[in-house]
Amino acid sequence: MKLLNEGGVFLVTTCRPSPSFHFAYITNYNDDTVSVIDTRTRKVKATIKTGKGPFEIAVTPDGKYAYVVNKRDNTAQVIKRKTNTIIRTIRVGKSPSDVGTSRKFVYVTNSADNTVSVICIKKQRVVETIKVGKKPVGVTITPEKMGIKTLGFVSNHDSNTISIFDVKHNRVIDTIKAGVGPDQIAFTTNRKLAYVTTNDNVLVIGIHSRRILKKIKVGVKPIGVAITPNNKFAYVGNEGDNTVSVIKLLKTR
Repeated sequence: MKLLNEGGVFLVTTCRPSPSFHFAYITNYNDDTVSVIDTRTRKVKATIKTGKGPFEIAVTPDGKYAYVVNKRDNTAQVIKRKTNTIIRTIRVGKSPSDVGTSRKFVYVTNSADNTVSVICIKKQRVVETIKVGKKPVGVTITPEKMGIKTLGFVSNHDSNTISIFDVKHNRVIDTIKAGVGPDQIAFTTNRKLAYVTTNDNVLVIGIHSRRILKKIKVGVKPIGVAITPNNKFAYVGNEGDNTVSVIKLLKTR
């Protein structure tokens, strides 16, 4: 689950419970640190010094690493979760804004370059750069499922579009309209629907049809969106009025 305050104050990523990894990660934009919180004790377990302006953070599917992007020095850093230490700093594009993960790759949106940097998890370096729309801010990967193509969705804030790319080949296969100022994206775990925050509302997009199914009015200037694991609710952080909207999700077969 991720909720982002775009002012750079914080981001929270919670991971599926396991014997070793009951932790939440908070990026402290102005302090150039990441706080690691033990969700069982609700206390800070560690504070990790990062690059300048840590903005977004995501955990790899195997649970071994967390990738944090630093907006002010154009880097991504690899955190080894077992030791809470940074083991690699990787140069990406200009003004990195978001980070998403698949089984093999980490994807970083570069909002000033109109690109996505593709980092190979095994090699821990950029292996490709994907050209997308204007000011890409959000990137999310569909839940992986055997026999079904895994896709990446990139929200292009200033183009009012979403670029869809094939994770296997790391190339854009479609671009769709997505309201005004699309920002963060969350998928239902059954790979049926995408919920996208825009300047005015939340869009419900069919992943397979690639069209808008519904527009949902929420608070002022919605930014972050997260979906509960049971696919029943979406939580939306509204930056403009300091509220959280709770959406009952559409039923899908």
